[in-house]
Amino acid sequence: MTHAVIETGGKQYRVAPGDVIAIECIKDTSAGSDISFSALFVEGDDLGVSKKVVKGTVLEETFDTKKVGIKYKPKSRYRVKYGHRQPIIKVKIESIG
Repeated sequence: MTHAVIETGGKQYRVAPGDVIAIECIKDTSAGSDISFSALFVEGDDLGVSKKVVKGTVLEETFDTKKVGIKYKPKSRYRVKYGHRQPIIKVKIESIG
């Protein structure tokens, strides 16, 4: 099985055909649309920048788990609790190269 490393949203992912990954939401994508990434590295190739393309299909748009944050200032009775849910898309990797 061939693996590749792609970068999106400031993060790198090791993927293989058939994998489903959750990445940060990309503009102009909807469920069922095709998406492509440039591969940073492909297993079996020479070291260096790869010219291959990784293709995938967007399965769904959803939200990540809730992250809770707290702001606090001592001696002033200031306390704020807030939550954030990052929008993500789930992508099924179809092919490498």
